This record gives sequence, structure tokens and C-alpha cells, in this order.
Amino acid sequence: MENNNKKFHYVIISLLVLVFVVTLTISSYAYFTATVTGTSNNNVVTTGTMEIEFSDGPQVGLDNIIPGSYIEKTFSVRNTGTVDTYYDIYMSDLINNFADKTDLVYTLTSSNGANIEETQVPDVNTKIVQNQALAVGETHNYTLRITFKETNDNQDDNKGKTFSTVIRINEVKELETLINKVNSLADGADTTSIDVIGDTGLAYDGTEDNNLRYVGENPNNYVDIGERYTTDIYYGYYSESSSFSDYHSEYTSESECLNSLYYNKNCTKAHSVGDPYLWRIIGVMNNTVKSSGETENLVKIIRADKLGNYSWDSSKGINDDDGINQWGESTYQDGTPYEGADLMRELNNDYLGNIVVGTDGKWYSNSYDTKNTNIPNSILNMTAKSMIESVVWHLGAPDNNNGTYENQNITTTISPSVAYTRERANTNGKTCTSGTYCNDTVIRTSTWTGKIALMYLSDYGFATSGGDITNRQTCLESNLDSWSNSNISDCKNNNWLEKKQFTWTLSPSTIEPFARNAMILPIKTYPTFYDFEVYPSLYLKSSVVVTGGAGTQDNPYIIA
Repeated sequence: MENNNKKFHYVIISLLVLVFVVTLTISSYAYFTATVTGTSNNNVVTTGTMEIEFSDGPQVGLDNIIPGSYIEKTFSVRNTGTVDTYYDIYMSDLINNFADKTDLVYTLTSSNGANIEETQVPDVNTKIVQNQALAVGETHNYTLRITFKETNDNQDDNKGKTFSTVIRINEVKELETLINKVNSLADGADTTSIDVIGDTGLAYDGTEDNNLRYVGENPNNYVDIGERYTTDIYYGYYSESSSFSDYHSEYTSESECLNSLYYNKNCTKAHSVGDPYLWRIIGVMNNTVKSSGETENLVKIIRADKLGNYSWDSSKGINDDDGINQWGESTYQDGTPYEGADLMRELNNDYLGNIVVGTDGKWYSNSYDTKNTNIPNSILNMTAKSMIESVVWHLGAPDNNNGTYENQNITTTISPSVAYTRERANTNGKTCTSGTYCNDTVIRTSTWTGKIALMYLSDYGFATSGGDITNRQTCLESNLDSWSNSNISDCKNNNWLEKKQFTWTLSPSTIEPFARNAMILPIKTYPTFYDFEVYPSLYLKSSVVVTGGAGTQDNPYIIA
């Protein structure tokens, strides 16, 4: 090694003992009762169905590791039972405090084709092999290699850092899928009624697809998909009377929080490194078209906390520098490619761990074609990414009435059902043809196929349960903009998707004479370059299963 200061005497990489906890019940994971035999160099774990053997012992440790070094763990899984089975392999109980986490990578080679090419070692518990079939009498052999990469740069920032994990192998029994879990809560309910179903927090929306949605002020629709905070988060309050849910900002240090407040210096540490970012279930969306062209009923979720404040799109010299309201990829009129909205590319590249848009560590935020705000402090890990379905998203503008802008103030016609229909119509977010605010030449599309977007305006509308003064049916028949009126405020107050701050939706707006606007909550239209709150939304694969939890905020559904 040319640079001696790359030697580290404090970095210890330990792959700890294989741990198996028994839970052999229907609709749950079945972990193993461990019976360890042999010496430290020959450990075998057996169950009634499987035998797992570590030929080099269950514990692996290496002191004084330097860049370029690696360690290997070899193990085998054999079906000793009388029926075929399935298993998952996890990196669990994981601690990874490397400063530059890209320096630590792993590969997995196997005799059964479950190979993983060089991948960054995760920093949260992660499933690395899923639903691997194992026939009776069959043996699968694995070699896991973890490497401290030599980058030919100064790597002193990783001096004294540690990594440890527990390699856990879980036999998969019959697990209840999340979509079946949600649907089962509505078993026996009248599917022609839009009333809230008992105390489930669920109601049908009465559209042509008759989706089953979570409604009300705070239903039990929380899920943990494995996304974790990577920095501490502090909330700053602007007055002594502000409640936790009232207007506030997020800061990554207490000093930053204190220095940023204009009034009472009231900062509270709300989240720490390793805490989960929870998501919430919007509902079961029927007849969703997947990227494969197949139609399937899928669960749609949305991030419970905002990802940050970012622009929907940014531009310079186009539409008066105010952005373009075309979400997905398209073409210009001359046939050259249009990459799509900035936020679309950021969410479907950077946020998925493929750092392309934000290679400089910045995203667009209230600026003219300049990336000026730090990218989010977390990205979706491998487990989360494996659960996302690529689907067709609808880009129809709720105020586009067959090519005409409906109403300048959006005050008379756009109910949740009208928004739902128009979002799915063969229209788009542009009705103007010329002018300072309408000089882009991007061809608008009515759909986009991808993994991560934003909630529709109609998602917000259908999330209301109504109340004692205004029932749900009246809310769903009323114009969304009127929900702020005191005589109909039940619609807004009993809606878990109601936001205190301006929040982007996926829905563009055709307000004349602009080609730059998209819908926000509360119901308004704004140029896309503005920096409003972003809550990513996505569809889960129908195969996603529930491994624990009850759907509450304190005990969310754990899914895999």
C-alpha cells in the first residue's frame, strides 16, 4: 500500500453469529430454533426443515483492515425436510457508521444463481435474497465477500469506523399479503356505499374503479418499508402556542434550528439517526396498469413525512423561467427528447440510489435552472426498492375540460370524482399555444410510466371521512376549493392528507395563459419552479407481505 496513512487500526468488521428465532405460525415468518453443533470451525444450525452450515465458523473478525482488504463468509442451506420450501437471507442487527459508505461493498455468489454483483453494504437491516426456492434434498452454497475498497484517494475519514451485522436466514411460510390484509378489513362491507366501514378507517370511493381508501383524520394506515433517517432532525416552532403539527421547519442540528428561528427559540429533537421514515397507505387502487401492460389491483402508499421542499420543475429562458408542467419523458416538437420534470428525474434516480440528477449533492428548489438545495438525507434501500411496482401514472389536468381551462379560480366544478375522471382523461396540462408564459415546445402526454411520483389531487379529495356537520357524501360532491369554508370544514379537518404547508401534487394545471403550473394543496395552482413540500408516492407489488405490526403509528405494518 503506497500511502501508509490508509492503514486503519481501529476498523473492525465483524459478521456475528447466525441468529435464529422461532416463530412457526401461519401467516408469519418462521425463524429457526438453533441447534449449534461442532467446533468453532464447523457450526451447523438445524431445524425440522433445513440445515444451515458455516464451514468456517459462525464468527468472523478481522483487525487492522486496510483499503483493498476483504473478508469472506461461506455457508450452505440444505432442505432436510419432506416438502419444498423457501427462504430469505438478511443482513440484520446491522451497524455501519462508515463516513464514506461507498468504500464498503459486498458480493454474493451462490450455486443456485442467487448472485449479487458488487453492491454498497447497507446501513440498515436489509434483505439480500428473497423467496429463494429450495427443493427437498437440495443444497445451496453461498460465499459472501465484504471488501474495503481501495479508491486511490485519502480514506482517513473511515478511520476508527465499524461495521457489524448478523446474517439471518428465515424460512418463508405462508404470509398474508398487504393487499389482502387491507381488503380483509372491509370483508362483508357494502361495496356500493361510500360511508366509512365501521372503525377500520376505510371507505370505497364510488368511482368507476371503486377503490378502497383510508379516510379520516388519522387512520391506522402506517407502514415501515425500511427507509431510515441518516441525520438527526430538529423541529423549530415559531411560537409558544404552536403544536407539533402546526407550522414548523426541519433542521439537521440544534444550533441550525436555534439560529434560524425569528421568534421563540423552541427546538425539539424529533428524529434520530436510525429512526424509520414511515409511509402511509392511500388505499387499494383497482385496475392499475403496470409497465408490463398487465392490469392489477395494487396498494398505493405515500411518505408520512415530507421529503423536503423542492421544485416540481425548473427552467431558464422558457415559460418566463417558471418551469414546464410535463411530468414524464416526452419530445420537443422537433422530435428531440425531453427528459421530463426535474422532480420526476430526481425521485426516480437519486432517491432510488442511482445518483444521476444530483451528482453534485443538490436538487432544484425555487431557482431558475440551478440545483441549490441538498438532496434528501436518505435514499430507499434495496429492500424498499424491490417492493416498488412500475406503473402507468395519469397526467390529466383536473381543470382541463376537454381542452379548455375550466375556471380561473377553481371555485365551482372540481369535486374529488371530477378530478379523478379528468386525471385519467386523454388530456394534459397545456391548453395555451403562445405567449411569454407558454413558449415551450414540449409535447404533453396524458400518462407516464415509472416508479415514484406524487399523490393526485383526487387522492387528497377521497381521503376525507366528513364529519357530524358535513357527511362524506356531501364532501365528495362539493368543490375541493370550498372545503376551506367554515360551513363545510369537516371535509378538510377530517382528512389525513390535509397539509399545513403548500404541497405539490402530480396534477398539472391548464390555467390560461400558462404552460408552467401544477396543482398544490391547499387547492391552488402555482408555477412549477416554486419550492413546495414533496411527499413521494408509489405503488407496491401485489406480492408484498406483512411480517408484523398493526398499522398504527407506534406499531406500523412491517412489510417485505
